Amino acid sequence: MTDEERVDEQAPMGLADDDTERETRPDPLENLNKPHPTWALTTLTPMPDELRRVQDVRLTLTAEIGEAEFPVGYWLALGIGSRIPLRTRWEDPLILRLNGKQVGRGAVVLVGNKFGVEVTEWGAV
Repeated sequence: MTDEERVDEQAPMGLADDDTERETRPDPLENLNKPHPTWALTTLTPMPDELRRVQDVRLTLTAEIGEAEFPVGYWLALGIGSRIPLRTRWEDPLILRLNGKQVGRGAVVLVGNKFGVEVTEWGAV
């Protein structure tokens, strides 16, 4: 357990030990392995029956940072510590793919102590 987690355990309702307010956001990945994650099921309109039938189907989201193309000799010469230049610039958005199909764009963020993606575009991209 980190020092920050210990402070959060002792601090009441999102307040740090110095009584200054801390931003507290729910972690959307917290419920990822539960059968019905509530963050994924909240909608403004009732869910149609056709969608209820597939709501538990697992899909894989991939965040792609870029690509590189070189001759085989380049790849054979790679080793630990090698750096591979990508076509993407560091400020370009990530490509979000759902089961291989592009569905959006995003940016790298921290979710707790893990990498995450903030969706910046979704749908027809």
